[in-house]
Amino acid sequence: MLAAFTALVGAIFGGLWFAPRVIVALKWHQPIRLMSEPPPAHWAAIVRDRVPISKKLRSEDFERLLKLIQVFLAKKNIEGAGGFDVTEEAAITIAAQACLLLIWRNTGMYPGLRTIIVYPSATIPKMLDSSTGGFEESLSPIVGQSWGAGVVILSWDSADFGAFDPRDGKNVVLHEFAHQLDQETGEADGMPVGLPLSAVKPWAEVMEKHFRLLRAADRKGRKTVLDGYGATNYAEFFAVATEAFFEKPERLRHTKPDLYGLLTDFYGVDPADGMRGMGDGLGMEDE
Repeated sequence: MLAAFTALVGAIFGGLWFAPRVIVALKWHQPIRLMSEPPPAHWAAIVRDRVPISKKLRSEDFERLLKLIQVFLAKKNIEGAGGFDVTEEAAITIAAQACLLLIWRNTGMYPGLRTIIVYPSATIPKMLDSSTGGFEESLSPIVGQSWGAGVVILSWDSADFGAFDPRDGKNVVLHEFAHQLDQETGEADGMPVGLPLSAVKPWAEVMEKHFRLLRAADRKGRKTVLDGYGATNYAEFFAVATEAFFEKPERLRHTKPDLYGLLTDFYGVDPADGMRGMGDGLGMEDE
């Protein structure tokens, strides 16, 4: 039945980059269950101090963020590597940024993710080669990486600085956790899980349009609101667009209103309008 359904979608929207595989929204995840006990009282000060973008949140959204952090830290392992010691402040700083993407979405708590490995700075990690089952080193140092095998790698200095400056358009935690949303469908391709069927075609068309525009601009060395790294592939484009959406919302809305509108619907929030929630984002099934 699933094969027939995806074939039908492919026939309807044939030729677009998203591919029928994307409708794995059928294996949707249950909404997050918040804990009955409140988060520790001192967490609020840590989040406001270490993650300044949180100061833009309405009080009820800030409280939900704290509760999401509580669930995140209970369900995910955050491990230090390369001599890095994961303090409570470091764990909360990372969790707060990751959970920012979920505040307004009716979705799971990164169900495929098990472990976040944190290095003190850019590192050359050993990566699992799925074809051989062995490990091989990355070709160059990285500040972050999201694996489909349930692992996110972060460098603490980049994660901390990305949180500290919420207006520079660069945030490695938002970037890698956007990949996690994308990877819930399997291989990351810029089409995250949970899009209602009615949203699939416009999503593909708008993303394709702006991906091509970014590639053209990048080839010419022209800067845009989107980092040129997004021209690498569709997965990187979605992650880069997510960074710009939360960190440069006014400029993104002004220069690429259709892309901004798409992300507003998906994340369920309008960052350019005082971080105003729009109700449930597209992280919900069609009724």
